Amino acid sequence: MSKKKGEYSEIAKATKIFGGSQIVILISNILRTKFVAIFLGASGYGILSLYQSSITLISTFSNLGIGTMAIKEIAGADNSQDNARIDKTIHVVRRLSWYTGIFGAFISLFFSIPLSNLIFDTPDFYIGFCWLSLAILLNQLTTSNSAILRGLRKNKKLANASVTGAVIGLLISVPLYYFFGRDAIVPALIISSFISFIRSWVFTKDIKVEKKHLEKISIWNYGKPMIAGGIILSITTLVTIIKELIIRLYIEQKGGLVDVGLYHSALLIINSYLGIVFTIMSMDYFPSLSSKINDLKACKSILNKQITFGLTIIIPLISLFLIFNGLIIELLLSNRFTNIEYMLSIAVLGTIFKLYSWSHSYIILSKGDNKRFFWSEFLAVMVSFMLSMGGYHFYGLNGLGYAYTIGFIYYAIQTQLLCAYWYKINIEKNTLLIFLIGVIIILFTHLSTYHLNNITLKIVSLLISLTFGLLLLKKMQISFDLKGLWKKK
Repeated sequence: MSKKKGEYSEIAKATKIFGGSQIVILISNILRTKFVAIFLGASGYGILSLYQSSITLISTFSNLGIGTMAIKEIAGADNSQDNARIDKTIHVVRRLSWYTGIFGAFISLFFSIPLSNLIFDTPDFYIGFCWLSLAILLNQLTTSNSAILRGLRKNKKLANASVTGAVIGLLISVPLYYFFGRDAIVPALIISSFISFIRSWVFTKDIKVEKKHLEKISIWNYGKPMIAGGIILSITTLVTIIKELIIRLYIEQKGGLVDVGLYHSALLIINSYLGIVFTIMSMDYFPSLSSKINDLKACKSILNKQITFGLTIIIPLISLFLIFNGLIIELLLSNRFTNIEYMLSIAVLGTIFKLYSWSHSYIILSKGDNKRFFWSEFLAVMVSFMLSMGGYHFYGLNGLGYAYTIGFIYYAIQTQLLCAYWYKINIEKNTLLIFLIGVIIILFTHLSTYHLNNITLKIVSLLISLTFGLLLLKKMQISFDLKGLWKKK
C-alpha cells in the first residue's frame, strides 16, 4: 500500500464506520419529516419547529457545553489508562448531567408563560413548555451517556443506541401525529426523548465506577476544566440558536406560521440530509486534527486531505439534489412544500463553501483557542443574521436561500484568512484548484436545471459531477470491491 493510499484510506475507513448508522438515522428522519408534513401541514410544522428551537435554546443555555467537553475529558482519561481518573471523570460527567438537566427543566417549567408569550406571542402554549421540561432533562442525560460511549471509543454501542432510538421513536411518534394531529406534538417530543435516553442508558449501565475512587472528590472542582471550556462552546452555540430563533420569529410576524414551516423544512433538508456528510466526517476529522494540532506540517496535510475527500462526496450529492430537487421535496415532505424549491436550489450551493469553512474552523477549535473560536463564530453569525433578515425582507423565502450561500462564502474566506494569519496553515494550490473546479461544476448544474432547463445539459452536468468524484477517488487511490459483494464468504 502506498503512503497516499494509506493516508486517505484512514479517512475512508472512518467514513464507512460511521456512515451506516447515520444513513439509518437519516432515513428515519426522512420518514418522520414526511409524515409530519402530511399530518400537520406547514403551520403545524411551524409550531413543531418553534418548540424544537426552544428546547435546543434552553438546553444549550443550561448544559454548559458538558456534552462536547465530556468527550475530550473522558477520552483523555481513557488514554491515560488510569482507572481512578476514568472513574472520577465518568462520575463527574454523570452528576453534572443531572445538575444541568434539572436546571434546564427548571427554566422551561417556571418560565413557561413568558416563553409561550415570547415564542408564540400568546400564553396558550405554556402547558407545552411545562411538559417539555421532561424532554430537556432526558436529552441532557442522553447527551452525557453518548459522551461516555464516544469518549471510551465504544463506537458500535453508540451507533446502535442512536439507530435504535431513532427507529423506535419514529414508530411511536408517527401514529400519534396521525391520530391526534397537533395535539401530539408535545407528547411525541417527550416520548422520543425518553426512548433515546433508555437506549443510551442500556449501553452505558454496564460501565461501573469504583466507589473507592470517588472518596473526597469535589464535583465542581474536578469538573471545573470541563465546565470552563464548555461554557465558551455553549455560548457560541447559543448565539447561533438565538440567531435562528429571532429569524423564525421575524418570519412568523411578517409571513406567518406557514412561512416558518417552509423555512424550517428547507433547513431540515439542507442540514440533516446533506449535513450527514459533515456529521460522518467530523467523527474522525476532529480527533485526528486535535492529536496533531502542534505539528504544522501534519495539520496542513490533514486539512487538505479532508477537503479533497469531502469534495468527492458532496459534489455528486449537490448535483443530484439540484436535478431532482422538486422530486426530493415531494418525496421527503409533500407537494404543499414546493414553494421552497428555488430557495433550496440556491441554498444548496452554499454547502460546498460550508465544507471549506467547516474544515478550517475545526483548526481553531482544535488549537484550544476558545476565545478566538468564539469571536470567529460570532462574527460569522452576525453576518449570516443580517443577510437572512435582509434577504427575507426584500426577496421572501428565496432571499433566505441567497443569504445561506452568501453567508458561507463569507465564512469560508474568513476562516481561511484567520487560519493563515494565526497559525500559518494554508490550503495547497492543488486543493484550491480542485475546490474551484467543484464550484464550477455545481454552478453549471444549477444553470442547466433552473435557467436553461435543458434535459441534455442536466444529464451532462450529472455525468461530469460523478466523473469528478470518481477521478478524485482514483487520485487518492481509494477503490471499492464491488465484485466482493457477490462472493460467498
